[in-house]
Amino acid sequence: MPPYSFGFGHPLYASGDPRARYLLNLLPQNSPVSKAVRHASERLSLPPNIDIALAAVSHHFGWPNEAATTIFSIGRTAGWAAHAIEQANSGAMIRPRAKHLVP
Repeated sequence: MPPYSFGFGHPLYASGDPRARYLLNLLPQNSPVSKAVRHASERLSLPPNIDIALAAVSHHFGWPNEAATTIFSIGRTAGWAAHAIEQANSGAMIRPRAKHLVP
């Protein structure tokens, strides 16, 4: 099995996604959503990541369907902006992971 699957595991957080841990700790441990996430995590042998944590929190609190994606996107946009500023100030590539090939 890969080191991650939809909602579980993360290539950068092998020991568990701290963002997911924080959000999931906001939920009652005996809630159906918490139990479902724990059960899936155990079955997959992978810790929850931010994707399942946002879905769980959204479901538990009855947020609109698009809330999890919106929150994730806002966080990602802020992160991209911070990386762009850091890269511009340092003059060095930040976390390059891929080679972009021009055909």
